[in-house]
Amino acid sequence: MIDKKDNCNSSELLGLKKSIFSFSKLFIVVCLLFISLSTVYAQDDNIFQFKSNTFIIDWLVCGPFPNKGSNNINTDFLFEHGGETGINPSPSLEHSSSSVPSGKVTWKKIKADDSGKLDFRANYFPNDKNVAYAAAIIECDKKTPALLKTGSNDRLKVWLNGKLVHYYPEPRASGPDADLTPVLLNKGKNLLLAKVDQEGGNWWLYARFEKLISVDDRIFILKPVVSPISKKVSETTMSDIFTVLAFNATDAPVGPVYFDVLQNDERKKGHSVYPSIEPGQTVRMTADSEIEISKLKDTITADVKISTVKGEKTLNIKGKRITLPNYEDFQIYIVPHSHADLSWPATPEVSTNLNVKAIQESINILADLPDFKFSEEDVFVLREFLRRYPERFEEVKSLLHKNILECGGFYLGPSETLLGGEGLIRNLYFGKLWLKNTFGLNTEMAWNVDEPGHTLQMPQILSKAGIKNFIIWKVLMRYENNLNVTGYVGPAIFKWQSPDGSTVMVTHSPEGYGTGARLRRDFYDAEPKMHQFIESEAAEIIKWKLPPVVLMADGSDVSIPDARVAVNAKLWNEKYGAPKLKIASTVEYFEAVDKALQKGEGEVQTITGELPSWWDGTQSVENDAFMLTRHAEYFLTTAEKFAAINDVLFSDYDYPRLAINNAWKGKLWVHEHNWGGKDGDISDAIKLARARATFRQSNDIVTSTLDTLVSNIRFRDSGIPLVIFNSLTWKRTDIVDHVIVLKKQGVLNLHLLDSSGKEVPVQIEVQAVNPDGSISRAEIIFEAQAPALGYATYYLVPGKNKTKTSLFASVNTLENRFFKVKIDDQTGGIRSIFDKMNNSEILDTSKYQGNELVALENFGVDEAEEFTDKWWRMSEKPASVTLVESGPVRAKILVKGSIMESGRNQEITLYASLPRIDMKTELTWDGSRAIQINAVFPFKLKQPRLTYEVPFGMVEYGKENPNSMAAHPTIRGTNNWIDLSNDKMGVTLATEVTPFDTKDRLDPRFHDARIIKGRLPNVQFSMFDDGSQSYKTYERINMRDPMLLQTDFVIQPILLRSVFSCGDQNLFFTQEGMHPYRFSISTHKNALVPHNAAKFGWEHNTPFIVRRGEKKNGKLPDTQSFIEVSEPNVLVSILKKSEDGKGIVLRCYETDGKDTDVTITFFKSLTSAIHTNIIEENEEEVKLENGK
Repeated sequence: MIDKKDNCNSSELLGLKKSIFSFSKLFIVVCLLFISLSTVYAQDDNIFQFKSNTFIIDWLVCGPFPNKGSNNINTDFLFEHGGETGINPSPSLEHSSSSVPSGKVTWKKIKADDSGKLDFRANYFPNDKNVAYAAAIIECDKKTPALLKTGSNDRLKVWLNGKLVHYYPEPRASGPDADLTPVLLNKGKNLLLAKVDQEGGNWWLYARFEKLISVDDRIFILKPVVSPISKKVSETTMSDIFTVLAFNATDAPVGPVYFDVLQNDERKKGHSVYPSIEPGQTVRMTADSEIEISKLKDTITADVKISTVKGEKTLNIKGKRITLPNYEDFQIYIVPHSHADLSWPATPEVSTNLNVKAIQESINILADLPDFKFSEEDVFVLREFLRRYPERFEEVKSLLHKNILECGGFYLGPSETLLGGEGLIRNLYFGKLWLKNTFGLNTEMAWNVDEPGHTLQMPQILSKAGIKNFIIWKVLMRYENNLNVTGYVGPAIFKWQSPDGSTVMVTHSPEGYGTGARLRRDFYDAEPKMHQFIESEAAEIIKWKLPPVVLMADGSDVSIPDARVAVNAKLWNEKYGAPKLKIASTVEYFEAVDKALQKGEGEVQTITGELPSWWDGTQSVENDAFMLTRHAEYFLTTAEKFAAINDVLFSDYDYPRLAINNAWKGKLWVHEHNWGGKDGDISDAIKLARARATFRQSNDIVTSTLDTLVSNIRFRDSGIPLVIFNSLTWKRTDIVDHVIVLKKQGVLNLHLLDSSGKEVPVQIEVQAVNPDGSISRAEIIFEAQAPALGYATYYLVPGKNKTKTSLFASVNTLENRFFKVKIDDQTGGIRSIFDKMNNSEILDTSKYQGNELVALENFGVDEAEEFTDKWWRMSEKPASVTLVESGPVRAKILVKGSIMESGRNQEITLYASLPRIDMKTELTWDGSRAIQINAVFPFKLKQPRLTYEVPFGMVEYGKENPNSMAAHPTIRGTNNWIDLSNDKMGVTLATEVTPFDTKDRLDPRFHDARIIKGRLPNVQFSMFDDGSQSYKTYERINMRDPMLLQTDFVIQPILLRSVFSCGDQNLFFTQEGMHPYRFSISTHKNALVPHNAAKFGWEHNTPFIVRRGEKKNGKLPDTQSFIEVSEPNVLVSILKKSEDGKGIVLRCYETDGKDTDVTITFFKSLTSAIHTNIIEENEEEVKLENGK
């Protein structure tokens, strides 16, 4: 609360017995004359001799005490020995605490680190949801007025000599000097007692004092400061603004108090007066001094005088002048929002409650501040708000159309690389479509902050959904070596262009998505922080020649809007005038950017390329959930394609739209970008359960859909029909492995026929027999051909199987006409793969064997790596190598061994007629912590190029977005395939694993930024150990370092990482249990042909689905294709019923990066076709020729 008095000029009274620096927090200033402490403290060696601006290092600490319910900051745990106001701490003093098994805790000496951080978490266990005390003795040689500067994680109370002087009542994670509290230190010893609680995660304290300057024996001040930003008075004159904080340390009013800027040759005198400062009050006094623009210098210099009737103090003030861009309309657009985390700050339930509360509070603020705005990031939250408060529908609709409340286009904030192409589209589809159908609203913006990578085709996806503007941000600083490991180094605003030319305007939110927090405090405290922000962003505008428009996003994780931001913006504008602060929507911000560009003020770069994710390893910390939802996506796309066909074929078919949409939303919910965090064990269990439910639901939908088709097929009279469904839009040959149960006894032999009655090579493994020796259950293995997006029927009939094999198989060798594969009979690793087509060995096994598992000690978190020198290989423990299949269709070797103390089963399979090598690894992980498991494929090619698939596209390693320098410059996220090629030949690896490392991480050149030696126990891991001696710092390799392209690639899928959560250092992703991984190797002549690699990858992850037919009088033929595509480089990603139910939506994309004319033929003639966008809004008719 700011109370202005008459005749005070610019002076403003802060607090008035309510608050010193924040009108929503309680800060108590003690101005009484304290009685000198006569107690002899037991720990005189811990005495801190007062020194201004020096952090207190030596503490006596007591804890932990319980903080269940997060409300024990107000519980006095020291009641047994005088309580918080009368405690005399010493190491022998015991207190009761239910947080420890013994029920007793004592005071102990603990040092803060060199940065001043007293880390409770590193020194206590249990260390989750607790409270602790820290005490220090401050000795002064005389009575000393000082400013107590504190910071904490989370809540904080501070007593000085038994009196409460400061209370911060909300959870936070502040750095040093977050709170400023004037106090009076007595001559001699002073007891400082701090109490810090912990909501979860980190837990720390910073404290130091800054000496105040004496004007007389009553008024004390901080050294005056001058704003680096001057206020324009006229075309020839600017006004420099000087400020001083004055504190009355007596029990009587003092006044008047004068503040003058002294006149000199360059500037005019400035003057202000405060009539009276009440006891214990702190006032901020300002004085303006005019100076001619022609005399402006980079440094502001002036003499200032603070005076009373009893004394005065004259000081010389110097400050840096910020050079603003030379535009009259330089503005900062403050966009209030709340980062809509589904988890991480808390469980999904708690996080959703807070997200909903953020919308509610933003509407409430409008009652007092009608110019307030709020930007909701995701549709999911707005839907949930209206589900809970349906009576507010009309109010919300009105606010949306007035652009007071706005909502981004995503349904939920996605992990772009991990979600996949169709998943990204559905995210926008469900989001934008709901806004359109519910409110008639066409939103043109989307948020995806806190997501550390953005995929190549996102501009095209956004553009085709009608999204023109995109807000992103993610930065992680390693403070121990001042390293930005996230790597974005470009301008704050740019046009991002997809390969097809689609663009979207992107803002990389300057200094974070919670930058507005610097205004969530008292104006005096906010001012210097705004100066810093403006100085930084002014420099960026000049550096990149940007428009003079800056976004300041105000809203951290599930944060509640704060009216102080708007109040302080108004105060700033009244005081400075420029740059103007404006509470705005994202629409207003992007309109201002466009207006400035039209006026010729600044320019915006057009940038292309992938922004690689430095969370690509995230899949490996929750492998089960990601694998389940990945498989669910292929089930869903298969179900949608054939359900759309069913809808055309059968008039009485009930298209399962609701079930399909719910399954898609379940996948989006799981792939919202958060894992771990506070109560992460609960959140992750909920997400895993949702992943399992989505998988089951998707499986049920596809089964029901295909069974509808099967029930309408006309089969031959003899044999058991096996219907092979191919959901991809090209004719393909692939393996079928299906178990069949014979309903009748008496069949001693089986063979296989195609729909024309031709014998098909088949491998039959009998699994069970009847009492008469006939076959009861058998595994049927054969290579099937299926038409494009259709099905083929094969018939299993009694009779002798005459299939002959062309495979050679022994215990350590597999060979067909394409490859010869040699297995190490001691380790089970692949010693050699000879590619007969290219007459070349494709493995370099001088260091690693093919398909070898390697374990690396990784003390990192889910979003960053910290490798040590420790590593293990599967070859360190014996393995058994067995030829388990040698049939006419396939041969298989099974390896049983271990890596560290965890079991591994690895299958290597070769087929008679398929030009590929299949590998399956089953890792039975024992839950060991701080380990990363990689599979290694050391392919050998001369001067290769590395190319990997991303949603609807591909990226060549080293040709990513030039302004993105990833935290892991060697790691990439791939969708279905990764390829290593030169102009003569290449090797393609199909994968269902997303994160890949591409370099030998045991090579010192490719270690992470730090190697750790002699780490503390697991419970004391710290994400940032600020200069700890256990770290050896390495020079960082960035994405543009030539060495990344000049050294050999070592392809390594990252299978599993049992690291800990960046939000809870006690939460390890241990992932006990069995984890399966599948890979497949194929080779090609000449350079990479992208559509061949794309088809290979899609086939690997979209296996044939087999359904057993029953002999009925159906009308459909036993082999049928429903769609054919004329060009091999055009792939259909989805076929689905349209949203309006009046047609079918077909979505396709081009793989090779070239314009292509294509003919798509349907099984029925088309009557019309419309080119539509992702939201299925009509755009233009497509010409038909003969119903195609």
